[in-house]
Amino acid sequence: MEVFLGERRPQAFRERCRESLAEAKGILDGIMGHRGSRGPADTLLPLNRLSMLVGNLWNVISLLRSVHPAAEVRAAAEESEKEVARFDNELSLNRGLYEAVSRCDASSLDPAGRRMLRHVLRDFHRAGVDRDDATRERVRALREELVAIGQEFLRNISSDVRAVELDGPAELEGLPEDYIHKHRPGLDGRIRITTDYPDYNPYMSYARSSRRRRELYVEFRKRACPANVDVLGSLIRKRHELAALLGYPSWAAYAVEDKMIKTPEAIAGFIERVSGIAAARACEEYAALLAEKRRHEAAAEEVHDWEKSFYEEVLRVECFRIDSRELRPYLSYGAIKDGILAMAADLFGIEFRPAPAARRWHPDVEVLDVYEGTS
Repeated sequence: MEVFLGERRPQAFRERCRESLAEAKGILDGIMGHRGSRGPADTLLPLNRLSMLVGNLWNVISLLRSVHPAAEVRAAAEESEKEVARFDNELSLNRGLYEAVSRCDASSLDPAGRRMLRHVLRDFHRAGVDRDDATRERVRALREELVAIGQEFLRNISSDVRAVELDGPAELEGLPEDYIHKHRPGLDGRIRITTDYPDYNPYMSYARSSRRRRELYVEFRKRACPANVDVLGSLIRKRHELAALLGYPSWAAYAVEDKMIKTPEAIAGFIERVSGIAAARACEEYAALLAEKRRHEAAAEEVHDWEKSFYEEVLRVECFRIDSRELRPYLSYGAIKDGILAMAADLFGIEFRPAPAARRWHPDVEVLDVYEGTS
């Protein structure tokens, strides 16, 4: 998948995607072309490779759709994502593939293999592979629509960058020095703070201006509004139609059936139990926030959402002598990266190795290969 990371030309990006899909199609043809009895080597193992190839391709393309610095490549990634989703959709509704997997001899499989076979057949059923032609065609169309609607929803949020204009440096009081240095007044003396996370999160945590925090909070919550109101409505309607078409009472029932929680009712019960357990402690912590606010505003009756992060930081300093602004010099990128990688390596039994020859879209991007079972 590294071929995508250094690609800056939209057409070449699309070609890379199609090459990977052609490879996936070759694996599928190999499975379908097999004659005779079926087992792990001729069906399940290549199907697993096929699933990993398509899944990894979709993940990389979806990532680059969001983060690639070139707008034209992001657009190409969005188009490619639809192609991958279409291929994956066709796989899940491929009755011939379903029948091939169904003929696998479960008695020749170890427990992990039998579990895989059960889950693959379950997922085929959930996709609607065993429905009539008209139903399968509508399922196919709905899934493609849902991909496009989801892309539009996310695109509307990411492209709607809003901002508040500060009157001057005084309204940066409380922010770390590096933040202040990066937000210099413009020619008109005003300072622009955007709803992008690197601007938004520090300002909500440290800025002493409650008025400006509230303004920024409101702008942040208004992103993609009203554009996404109709998009969300369409998403909900299409999801419900798909769930009903597949025999489920709701999208929630369909979405959680293959998860550990299993049912929407179990989700509601779990939330109720957690809420009950956490209620007393939550009330204590809220009371502490309100008491801190009343030190500055004696008549305060509540702590608003745009104030919580700020007063939480104040209490960390006062109660625990932890000032995250003072910790910043000790939390360098290199130390954090090494710590996270070391933790992941320990948890999952893997090893990360630099891949200096790998292609990348910018010299600052660091690419690592992941190895398993090397010890």
